[in-house]
Amino acid sequence: MHNQAPPRTVAANTDHETSAATAPAGARPGAALLAAPPPTRVIKKLGPKAPGARRWAAAYGEQLVCVRYRVDLQGQRRQTTVELVVDEAPTLNSVLVGLRVAWGEKELGKAVRAAGGTWDAKARLWMLSLGQARSLGLTDRIVLGPGAGGGGGG
Repeated sequence: MHNQAPPRTVAANTDHETSAATAPAGARPGAALLAAPPPTRVIKKLGPKAPGARRWAAAYGEQLVCVRYRVDLQGQRRQTTVELVVDEAPTLNSVLVGLRVAWGEKELGKAVRAAGGTWDAKARLWMLSLGQARSLGLTDRIVLGPGAGGGGGG
């Protein structure tokens, strides 16, 4: 016999019908899908440094984007929601990659230049944003390691 517990469920009340939502496979233990919150409207939106948001700024620091005060459509319940930054990464257009283009590949060189590529004489590579390299279908020409340029978007 297995001692595995059945998936956890949360009842969702939609138009007086009850349905169950189960946690997806591989979810955190104890995580279950929550019922959709009742409809609300925003009555006030505050930046992280505004009075009324300072308590949340103290709790969440630099991650805090804004605080919203909401009320339900009947005006019976008030909610405070916070918007947080939880991840930040460079965009594909800010990451430079080195591309190997042979001397005789004139048309390809023109395409790289037209896409904003610049020649790095020291590395002997064309430098182009990763996003542009992908859109031109040149990912197989990306050079990694020494001589590939800085890799940063600065």
